[in-house]
Amino acid sequence: MSFIDKILPTKKILVVDIGTYKVKAAICEQKDGNFDIIWYWEKRQETSDIIHWEIWNIEWICETIESAFIKASLESEANPKDMIINIPTSHVISEVNKINYKRDNKNTWIDLRELDEMIAKVEYLSLEKAKKSITEKTGYSDIDMKLIVSSITKISIDGQQVTNPIGFTWENVSISTLNIFIPLSKYNLLQTIWTYLNKNIVSIVPLEFSIPKLI
Repeated sequence: MSFIDKILPTKKILVVDIGTYKVKAAICEQKDGNFDIIWYWEKRQETSDIIHWEIWNIEWICETIESAFIKASLESEANPKDMIINIPTSHVISEVNKINYKRDNKNTWIDLRELDEMIAKVEYLSLEKAKKSITEKTGYSDIDMKLIVSSITKISIDGQQVTNPIGFTWENVSISTLNIFIPLSKYNLLQTIWTYLNKNIVSIVPLEFSIPKLI
């Protein structure tokens, strides 16, 4: 399941890219499997707003985002409530894990119920493993971090990669996951932005997912 497909409803949505020199605001719509840009606007920001890829002046950034959004909204005649936004920070912590799951009965077909149970168990184990690894490497505890991306990147059954495991009857299922965290302090800055804009942030996208590629 792709990250964008997982988080986007079939309706208009605001995509905001906070860069070092400008803010980009795109009003988009996902329909019929496509992610379409309806209108796009960008506004230059002060060089002191972001320093060394870290938010320095949150009030001015909020005002710049609001200005770019208002212009895009007026031109497109759309005012989406939901928003996707990136996080301009170098303090992004990624953890990739591979979890092996052995089925109780290799002769039965994998159905939707079993797949849901399998994914739930794997996601829990992967998340706990990621938290432990991050604490050992950085000193961040569970309460110091905020999970912003949780995605299954690969599924293999008895060594063969599959896109949809439903209907397979093999025994060993290997699931690779990606979990991305940011410090709680950085997450709180984004809370300030969505409160200021009165928007609902449906997803926070780190630079690795590259919002500018969408825009």
